[in-house]
Amino acid sequence: MKNLFLLLTAIALFTFNSNAQITGSFTDEVLFNSQNRTLSCYVPLNYDSTANYQLMICLHGLGDNSNNYRNALINSLNWNTVFPNTIFICPDGGDDANSDFSTPVGDEAIIQKSIEYAEQNYKIDTNKVILQGFSLGGRSALKYGMDHPVQFYGLLLNTPAIQGLDDAMNLIPGVGMYFNYTNTPKVPIYITYGADDVVYQYTIDKIHDILKKNNAIVNVISVAGVGHTIPNSSFTSPCIPFFNNPTTALYDLDIFEIDLAERLCNPMITPQVYVRNLGSTPVTSFNLNYQLNSTNGSFNWTGNIGPYEYVLVTLPQLTAITGSQSLDVSIGTINTQFADSIITNNQLSKTFKIEDQGTAFPLSEGFDGNYDNWAFPKTGSLFEWYQDTQVFKTGTASIGSFNTALLFYSVGDVESFLSPVMDLTSVLNPKMSFDIAYNYHK
Repeated sequence: MKNLFLLLTAIALFTFNSNAQITGSFTDEVLFNSQNRTLSCYVPLNYDSTANYQLMICLHGLGDNSNNYRNALINSLNWNTVFPNTIFICPDGGDDANSDFSTPVGDEAIIQKSIEYAEQNYKIDTNKVILQGFSLGGRSALKYGMDHPVQFYGLLLNTPAIQGLDDAMNLIPGVGMYFNYTNTPKVPIYITYGADDVVYQYTIDKIHDILKKNNAIVNVISVAGVGHTIPNSSFTSPCIPFFNNPTTALYDLDIFEIDLAERLCNPMITPQVYVRNLGSTPVTSFNLNYQLNSTNGSFNWTGNIGPYEYVLVTLPQLTAITGSQSLDVSIGTINTQFADSIITNNQLSKTFKIEDQGTAFPLSEGFDGNYDNWAFPKTGSLFEWYQDTQVFKTGTASIGSFNTALLFYSVGDVESFLSPVMDLTSVLNPKMSFDIAYNYHK
């Protein structure tokens, strides 16, 4: 019996050592939920069993597979040189090719299984495990990373395919709290997306806003000229310095939003300004300078905001003028005496309009010329109203809204636009009519 035990031990050690010596691109399988699940791997050719390696778990997108994804990362994007001393494990999404790594329930545990596989066969720095994902794989990586934030050194998300505003806001019926935003301050998140990605740029902008308002350690990069794909290494490699040190300056305040309606009737306004601290030093006070037409002022805020925390500052009541104008806000001194180290993000303007008189009646609009009197509030949705130069009855354009039952959950969502203010007190039986053209799917 003792000899048999020694033989089994020797076989186990030989298996581990032989696996550990495999380098380059290769495929293996693990038993997961009573099925064999493919892991497509890459290990540096110069792997040294005495050194610790960074680990990156990479989740592919809809309809793809782990081999194709591994080959794209290593052979096309050269991530083996972009991220040196890194072992890559790409788990396959399974036989449900039209869903992500969160379907069926429990499927996301393949991420932990992949980490265990790497740790059993290679020498992994457990403090340097990065979770990466593209498209729906990026969505799954964001979910899993926020559910298990302390497990990862950072989340690298390339165009995470957030499925509309309802998905971003955890409002899809039956799904519940998909994204656990309360955990976002616990793990750095680095996101890239293509500025030409007509579907997902809206949802990523929205989730970026949500992340900032949950004190997330997040950096989002929009890449010009790129669609729904992973950009080149010049946009992805900076994730490592960001994970290493998300705060690169002592003092860096970021004004990221001015809360003020685009169309108002009352000239007395009370704007609110969102400011977050991207510096390494806690901020206990700062001056917020503002200008509205001929009015200049400064508001001194006091409190305490740590790195990557935000505060909502309410400015004093201001008097606007009739018509279009701009409120300009900027950061002054910080903690009584210090200047902002990075000035590119401490100024912001918001254009709005005061309409306190009605437009002449009757009103007719074709939306093909100057229609500045109409307001189209930005909701961050793919379905916002826009000027359509392909569809029109007269003139050269109309306004349209992209709408389809085949993309995103949008039941009950409303997209609105506002007409100019009209004085109907002298009009008997006012009526509104419009021409509409529609199709089922564009």
